[in-house]
Amino acid sequence: MNAGKQIALRFAIAYILSLAAFFLLPTRFAVWTLARPYVGALGINAYPLLLIPVIFGLVLFAARRNIDWAYPKYYAPSKRQTAFALLLFILLSLFAHWVTHPPYARFLLMQRFVTQFPYGGESFLAYSAYSASLLPLMGALFAVYSLRFLRIIALPLLVGTAVFLFYLYAHVIEIAYFRLSIKPILLTIKWLLSLLPLRTTILPVNGFIAVNDFGVHLGPACTDFSTLALFMGLWSFVLFRSHIRSCPSILSMLIGMGILWSLNILRILLILLIGLHFPVFATTLFHGSIGGLLFLTFFALYLKYSLPFLRQRR
Repeated sequence: MNAGKQIALRFAIAYILSLAAFFLLPTRFAVWTLARPYVGALGINAYPLLLIPVIFGLVLFAARRNIDWAYPKYYAPSKRQTAFALLLFILLSLFAHWVTHPPYARFLLMQRFVTQFPYGGESFLAYSAYSASLLPLMGALFAVYSLRFLRIIALPLLVGTAVFLFYLYAHVIEIAYFRLSIKPILLTIKWLLSLLPLRTTILPVNGFIAVNDFGVHLGPACTDFSTLALFMGLWSFVLFRSHIRSCPSILSMLIGMGILWSLNILRILLILLIGLHFPVFATTLFHGSIGGLLFLTFFALYLKYSLPFLRQRR
């Protein structure tokens, strides 16, 4: 097995173990009681979990020149490191369950925090718990990769982790961005729908939009601000590792954000048009997956065609 396949296989093993430690481990084994409230994710949020392998792929791409692809055996951990890493993995798993299953007194303090910070307090606590649920991945990575390999990818791995956390905590200010952007979004959608022979109803005050007999309420998440933040972080990471710091790089950032804003308009339009015929599908599976698919497709194509152009002009 070559180095690339071995690195990918080891990451897959670590990732599956870390997810299983939180989502499949019975809670009573981790916090010793079921009489605690749960403040973590209500389900497996697939989009952020899909981003982690994508970011790890970018980390490997950034460190590709320093990785010795001919000798994969050098990246296997020693037995002593594996034993220590498994202990760390168990401790982080217990800590993740402890954070997401707080004692009742701490839960009341968290509720008070939410009431004092209504615009973002709930999102901050929710994504802090979500971040804690992924902590076992740190121990799992130490269990499958040698210290030599981890030192090689240390800097891009830290930057990639920062980008992922930046994306998660961007949800905290989505409400403020929603208040600024909802009117332009609704007006743009209204103009596009006016080109079609459909009856359109828009209530800007509560973000309601309907086409014929199918309507949806647009909330803060519908503005897709977190996706804009994710693009800013990932694209900055790519430009930094490619040593591109010219004026065209700033322009490429702005162009990419403009395209993403347009794709979000397209996403909402598709939900409305599909909802005319398949309302349940439009508001469940399609709504939950189309945003991530559009972003990953866009980012891959933008990376493929924009990066060579910027490298020629740096």
